[in-house]
Amino acid sequence: MVNTSAGLAAQYRAASESSIIANRSAFGRIEARGADVLDLLNRLGTNRTDTLAPGQGEATMLTTNKGRILDLLTVLRLPKRVLLLTSAGAAGTVAAWLEKYTITEDAAFADVSAETTQLTLSGPRAPELLGRAFDRRLAGLAAWTCALTDWQGAQLLIARTDPLGVPGYDVVGPASAAASLRAHLVETGRGLGALEVGPEVWEMLRVQAGVPLYGRELTQDYNPLEANLERAVSWTKGCYVGQEVVARLHTYHKVQRHLVRLALSAETPPPPGSRLRIEDVDVGVLTSAARAPDAVGVAALGYLRTPFVRQGLELEAVSPDGTVAPGYVAWAPELPAEALTPARLLTLAEEAQE
Repeated sequence: MVNTSAGLAAQYRAASESSIIANRSAFGRIEARGADVLDLLNRLGTNRTDTLAPGQGEATMLTTNKGRILDLLTVLRLPKRVLLLTSAGAAGTVAAWLEKYTITEDAAFADVSAETTQLTLSGPRAPELLGRAFDRRLAGLAAWTCALTDWQGAQLLIARTDPLGVPGYDVVGPASAAASLRAHLVETGRGLGALEVGPEVWEMLRVQAGVPLYGRELTQDYNPLEANLERAVSWTKGCYVGQEVVARLHTYHKVQRHLVRLALSAETPPPPGSRLRIEDVDVGVLTSAARAPDAVGVAALGYLRTPFVRQGLELEAVSPDGTVAPGYVAWAPELPAEALTPARLLTLAEEAQE
């Protein structure tokens, strides 16, 4: 339930005009303790984490021995512990993976998802909302830093993670304080035009921002480079599970597909798994789609085969029931230039089908 009488359109506008408050307690939280925790995470994850000082954070990924995605993690170092933020539904998988590789290391991992709550503030006025709600100094937190603060007898962790690509903070506290914390943020944000949003609006914003989701864009069908998550990959830190595969794909430009943002002409968002086609030839798959209030058309995410990763490329999304939604690539990562005529694109598509 959303603690506001505002409709979807007002909630959606608040994200760009002020700030939003989202309950993301369904995401996972793993508490790690021990002298070897950061070193172990550094050896298992794609990014460097062993040099994190208290108050610093970093994004890293766990991958299979084939370089496929297990999950995208946020690692937050605190004075006496490390907190890992996982995707929703992934905490058990992540904890089991870490424990599998903990042999002689001084490292212990505990899933504290049920014992904690996680609220997220996002938007241009999110720093102001955070400062008013707790401590004005917190508004100055830089990206990928965190701090502890006391509030009504509870200790809260504030982390600047920018989950939608704009100023954004995760507020983690005890589950016992969830209701009062939520009410406090909503009341504090009232004078700033901030609103609490539900999962539907968050999904609209996520898709429009091109943020991959566990179970949709983040699965073992894909690797970090295909998901455009190179920021969470270090090319200098050394080995990790799956490192040889990921490094080889990067070095020899062998990434087979890339995540792109799409704009589709449709009244209803096509379902995940819809095929992306050019003249009846499959060139990719749609993974997420959402329609914002009063929007013309649908925003979507999908994986395209590398030869077709071009901004402005026209294509169709074909649902399992045969419904066709024409559209185009609204954003694509910049890849090495290659002159491709429409005829050549179709030739490549036909070759990919064989």
